[in-house]
Amino acid sequence: MKSLDWDEKGIRVDGKFLSNLRLADDIVIFAKSTTEVETMLRQLDKAGGKIGLRINWKKTQFTKNSWCDGGPIELDGSPIAETKSYVYLGR
Repeated sequence: MKSLDWDEKGIRVDGKFLSNLRLADDIVIFAKSTTEVETMLRQLDKAGGKIGLRINWKKTQFTKNSWCDGGPIELDGSPIAETKSYVYLGR
């Protein structure tokens, strides 16, 4: 994650950017727009691939609120499923 240039990506919380939450093999990415999410997912996939990690695209989903700009998310022509809610670490 340190190799990714995400210092100015994500959402602002108390004046600082929050781009992701992660634990073990789970990650939540925060972004201002679906376009930014697509960019971040491509970067994450590339960085992970360099060390033998792959994103399970079948399990990948996104949710957005009224502050998020943009429409559906597609990567390499495949749509990413949208969900209205998600559970992170059982909460």
